[in-house]
Amino acid sequence: MKEELSTLEINYIFMGEKLGGFKRGCYQKYVGTEKYKEGINRLIELAKLGNLAITCKERRLKGWP
Repeated sequence: MKEELSTLEINYIFMGEKLGGFKRGCYQKYVGTEKYKEGINRLIELAKLGNLAITCKERRLKGWP
């Protein structure tokens, strides 16, 4: 996706290390961590600069197409 967006002169910023990935246990606990809060604050700062699109990739469940 990054390469395709660059051809359209759209910046791509991966934030999976702060906001992404499957979290075992309780997701509510995860959203209270500093790592998560840093990611959300970064999104807020990016949104202040102009238009922002946020995408997410969900993991497939077994038995689903």
